[in-house]
Amino acid sequence: MRLNRLFFGALCLLSSVTLAVAQEQSSVTCYAYQLGGVNVQLDYDLAQSKPVELFLEYNDGTIDTLHYFSYDEQLARYELRSRSSDSFAMIPRSKRLDLHLLELILRFKGETRTLLLHNVADAMGVFIHDTQAGDTNLRNGPKGDVVCQLDKKGTYLLSVCAVRDGWWRICGNQISVYETENEGVAAIRKSGDAWIHSSVIAMDTRNYGGQKLHLRDSPSSEGRVLYSFTKEILLRPLEWRGEWVKVQTIDKKHQGWIHSQWLCGNPLTTCA
Repeated sequence: MRLNRLFFGALCLLSSVTLAVAQEQSSVTCYAYQLGGVNVQLDYDLAQSKPVELFLEYNDGTIDTLHYFSYDEQLARYELRSRSSDSFAMIPRSKRLDLHLLELILRFKGETRTLLLHNVADAMGVFIHDTQAGDTNLRNGPKGDVVCQLDKKGTYLLSVCAVRDGWWRICGNQISVYETENEGVAAIRKSGDAWIHSSVIAMDTRNYGGQKLHLRDSPSSEGRVLYSFTKEILLRPLEWRGEWVKVQTIDKKHQGWIHSQWLCGNPLTTCA
């Protein structure tokens, strides 16, 4: 199945740095998911452990806001309703998976969808760098079925927020497309997760001034140096632990841990 390119304005900025700064002053965090035809954003109060508002942004620019109005004790779920439509959403309390994921049941325009929203503050930006033959495959799970294929004509930016056996979960079911006839944020699939293998994604290093960077044997500035370099290079992310990322050079000759401040997930510009 080819990527169906549907574009919407972003209510949530997919920048973990920006959101981390904002959350130092607020307990509200943002969860997001991209459907084919609507961008879903949930503001969730971590301190109160309950939703605040849900925003549905449609491709015509209209936004439907669902407000938290009750907690159903019998059904053990939070409920949100729109004041301008029949849209309705539920968050089962038992399905509050962790700080990274949140299950949302959404009823809108005569449809009911179960979505797995991702905390965008936990997202790490990467881009497609696939040197293998053929299109780049996105799958429904590690080593799962192909749910989407990306051709090599464009530049693709995405955010990942979990890793399992070399496979990264793509946050929010969305990908940014550049350098093609159609540019913008695209929904990957109608529902469900999408995963991508670490061997086809990369990040640039941010040593723009020729700083000497190191790959270490552990996620710490005290870790033993395994490899050092001063030129900007591409690295493939393998693991993620706090502010440290385990990476591998494109030629597979070196791997180790590097602080995330030295990584950039955008090949089209520098990361300030």
